[in-house]
Amino acid sequence: MLVAASYEGGLHGWAVRDTESGVALKLGFSFGAHIGCVRAIATTPPTSARQLLVSGGDDEIIRIYDLHSSAAVGELQRHVATVTSLEFCGRAAAHLLSASADGVICVWRTRDWTCLHMLGGHKGEVNCVRAHPSARIAISVGCDRTMRLWNLMEGRIAFIKRLKRGAAHTLAWSAPSGERYALVCGTHVLVYRTGDASADGDPLAVEISHPRRVHAIQFLASSCERLIAT
Repeated sequence: MLVAASYEGGLHGWAVRDTESGVALKLGFSFGAHIGCVRAIATTPPTSARQLLVSGGDDEIIRIYDLHSSAAVGELQRHVATVTSLEFCGRAAAHLLSASADGVICVWRTRDWTCLHMLGGHKGEVNCVRAHPSARIAISVGCDRTMRLWNLMEGRIAFIKRLKRGAAHTLAWSAPSGERYALVCGTHVLVYRTGDASADGDPLAVEISHPRRVHAIQFLASSCERLIAT
């Protein structure tokens, strides 16, 4: 399934299959999901028992869809500003992380959609939040030019680092090991070692500079040593 979101608030999904002449797409659903721009979407892993899609945007609402039935199944309302980042995490996608321009990160239990924690501290918009593959910790970055490490088990802050390159707008963990993580600050990609995340000094492993702004990054699943930036 290929899912795309739009500035007009729409969500669109296509079934993807290989054919003798190439790749074929068939539209499976098209929802008018939000009032205003869709800022974030996330899906449960293909191996999950439930195939869910969540979306968030300028209308401050997180909407939940069942991909098997192509139907809306609920919504979450806790943020009081634009929803900026969403991610399922944990075994069987047991939890959902959501972040917002209100400076708050919410930890939701997907079994019953209870909000377990509201993690506050960012001064302004949270640009991105991503959980470690273990789902025990998470990192968030925001417009306040800080990176924050969160203890998800206890629902508390573990470490705060001010970024010298300015505000980071996205980040990624290496998978499946979680040995490294990378932040994007404009045209700079900063790669760190996870084990030194809360140590004194700078655990920066490497810095990559691009002539233009980097919009997305992804570690290759087979190796934490390979990173794709676009």
